[in-house]
Amino acid sequence: MSDALKRRCVHLYIDYPSRDTEISIVRLKIPGIEEKLCDSLVNAIRKIRTLGLKKSPSISETLDWAQSLLALQINELTPKVVSETLNIICKYQIDLEKVRKNIDRVLQ
Repeated sequence: MSDALKRRCVHLYIDYPSRDTEISIVRLKIPGIEEKLCDSLVNAIRKIRTLGLKKSPSISETLDWAQSLLALQINELTPKVVSETLNIICKYQIDLEKVRKNIDRVLQ
């Protein structure tokens, strides 16, 4: 986006929702997601957001990831599952690599 265009835009900062609110959003938008998967997915996303990525995953990436895991019939987050599905939530290669280096921390 050019500087001229940025000057003409209104920029609002809206923080990420609380953990409970994010879980509620996922359950509302992704019916049928198992409670355990929903909890671990939101916990993982929240930890990924603390890694200082170029672009942290937003709620839409959380929902995309949840929908993808459901489509793949995955009901548990493992290091392998996270590593193989990170392209859904990470938009930059450098972010993908950073999350992969921290998978154990993300899944704690």
